[in-house]
Amino acid sequence: MMQTKNGVLLPNLNNSTGVSYCCHRCFVETGGLWLDRMILCACGCKRCPKASDHRHDCTGSNERGQPGSVYR
Repeated sequence: MMQTKNGVLLPNLNNSTGVSYCCHRCFVETGGLWLDRMILCACGCKRCPKASDHRHDCTGSNERGQPGSVYR
């Protein structure tokens, strides 16, 4: 069962740091250097701005070029 934080899926990670993260921003802030999987919003879209930063609203869209998304 996946956990969520602010509507974003938390990966169940057993990485070398033992740190879980809910978005790209949290990954970077916890010292993440190499991302071995996609971070998805709870809506299932990797391009949703909330997958990039949990402070953004979920758009429920996987369209390219969304403001706030790390994917262009």
